[in-house]
Amino acid sequence: MTLYELVNNTTIQGNVEIVYYVDGEETDSRVFRYVEDLASSIADLPEGWEDCEVKYMWASGDGYLHIEIYQEEE
Repeated sequence: MTLYELVNNTTIQGNVEIVYYVDGEETDSRVFRYVEDLASSIADLPEGWEDCEVKYMWASGDGYLHIEIYQEEE
């Protein structure tokens, strides 16, 4: 599922960190604090991130929902 599909089909609230990977390497990330709906913040992401595949997502002890997205391999 893409990040766009995730945030538009599910209401994601709270603290969220999105980490962007290219060729298995972490290259960038964005943190959102106290969001009521992550879909309203997707426009704040760099172009193309919404089309990336969500591979991992977990909640951790730091109070954040971590979402790892990966650039599609060509």
